[in-house]
Amino acid sequence: MLNLLFGEVNMFKKILVLLVLFANYNVVFSQEKVGKPTFFQYEPIRSQKHTSVTLSDLENHLPANHTFASDEIVNWCHENTHGINSLLRVKYCYPNKSKRTNAFYTLDNKFVIVEEPKITLSDVAKNIPESLRGTSYELYFVDQIGDWNDRSLYIFDEWVSFTNGSVCCVEMSVDARRASIRQMVDFNIYSICVAMTVKEQDKNYDDKELKAFLRWNIERSFEVIDKEVKVFELIDRNKKLNDKQLNNKERVIEYLRMFQLSEDANELRVFCSDYFGPEWTKKYFNF
Repeated sequence: MLNLLFGEVNMFKKILVLLVLFANYNVVFSQEKVGKPTFFQYEPIRSQKHTSVTLSDLENHLPANHTFASDEIVNWCHENTHGINSLLRVKYCYPNKSKRTNAFYTLDNKFVIVEEPKITLSDVAKNIPESLRGTSYELYFVDQIGDWNDRSLYIFDEWVSFTNGSVCCVEMSVDARRASIRQMVDFNIYSICVAMTVKEQDKNYDDKELKAFLRWNIERSFEVIDKEVKVFELIDRNKKLNDKQLNNKERVIEYLRMFQLSEDANELRVFCSDYFGPEWTKKYFNF
């Protein structure tokens, strides 16, 4: 059902075209274990070369003449990720009538499948501290909540798309699109809030894959952040930055500092330490 697909609101027509194009390709998948998440192998269906390794990867996992291309390379990677995720869901998730699952492509020919928990975006929004709503909250938890409210892993779809786009941003040093990195960091927190809401409200949910992938993609996002801003070398707990004077790098640092120090984020910090373990939480979030 097209109304179950993730992505932008205007994606429906794109998906129709994509499915018609993809029907002519025979794609081979194989399962493998890489770290803690369960990854599945998605072999390329084309062999295109672009100036960006990241964009080449994404383009080669979509059929020719797809409709996700953009004039701007980071957004192109972001939208291509939505397209691949949608394709994988239609082929491998929706036929499974016993449970609702979703798929997320993470580059390097790999994707994960995660079961959809029985929570809503409205539930998740209540657990996001006001101090950590960031630049993306209004669009994804207010403007679009009517379209995806019963699919809380829509947040993961956007998160992975911003992460893949941010990988390209750093690779190509695209100054104009460094906001993608800031939004990726926003979605780190939103995605943790998804897990927190699941623990509170969906007691029978097996969160093994969700938790493993959540940890893994946070770690991947920090690889991007470390390349971009060297976060833990720059954070000064005693200095408060003037938000009006912050560039995108500094906004990332300030946002992470707010996670460390904001009073309204205390419950979320406690959850992180309990859920991921104090050593891992200290390593990545420095509290």
